[in-house]
Amino acid sequence: MFVWLGAGLVGCNAQSVATPTTQFSPQQLAEVPAEYKGKTMPATSSAEHGAILYATHCASCHGEKGLGDGPAGLALMPPPAPIANSVKLMGDEYLFWRVSEGGTPFGTAMPAWKTLSEQDRWDVLRYLHTLGEAQPSQ
Repeated sequence: MFVWLGAGLVGCNAQSVATPTTQFSPQQLAEVPAEYKGKTMPATSSAEHGAILYATHCASCHGEKGLGDGPAGLALMPPPAPIANSVKLMGDEYLFWRVSEGGTPFGTAMPAWKTLSEQDRWDVLRYLHTLGEAQPSQ
């Protein structure tokens, strides 16, 4: 069984977000490195602060609503992830790993965001969940 999640939190491209480019098996999705295992979103995370960080660092590739349609990633491959949808399918530790380490483990152009504080990364993830809640279930 394979689940298409785009390429997770990755670089951007103008291709349709409905076009799968990367398939991850459930086993691959579960292979979170030890340093990220067990990470959970703190209750203190702020969607409001995350929205500001998302607009600054993420929306140019992932799009304003997280649908993978941002203008800055037009030349990047694979296409951007529709993170508003895929965030509903991934756990906290996996998402935190992807945001922190970027696309290198997955062969994408997304930068590693461990340059942001841990709290900032959690704030972005809290905001991504609000984007996910605004999208119809698929």
